[in-house]
Amino acid sequence: MPLRQWFTERGHPGWYSWAVVVGTALTSSVLCLVVTIHMAQVSVERERKARIQSQVEGRRAACALIVAQDDAFRDTRPATPAGVKAAKAWRDLRIQFRCDER
Repeated sequence: MPLRQWFTERGHPGWYSWAVVVGTALTSSVLCLVVTIHMAQVSVERERKARIQSQVEGRRAACALIVAQDDAFRDTRPATPAGVKAAKAWRDLRIQFRCDER
C-alpha cells in the first residue's frame, strides 16, 4: 500500500495508514451528516415561514371580505329576519376574526 509505505518511510508505524483511512472516512461521514441536518433545519424553517405568511395573507383576504359584508349590512339595515341573521353572522365573524385589530 502506498500510504503505508509513505508512513513507514518517515518512521511512523504502518498502522497509522489505517488510522488515517478510517479517520478520514469517519470525518467525512460526520461532516456529511452535520451538513444534511443543518440543511434540513433550514428547509423546515423556510417552510414554517412560508406557511405563516400564507396564513397571514389568507386571514387578510378573509377579513377584507368580512369587513366589506359587515359594512354593507351596516349601511343599509336589513328588513327581513333572514337579513338580520346574516348581518349578525357577518358581525360575529368580524369580531371572531378580530378584523378591526391592526
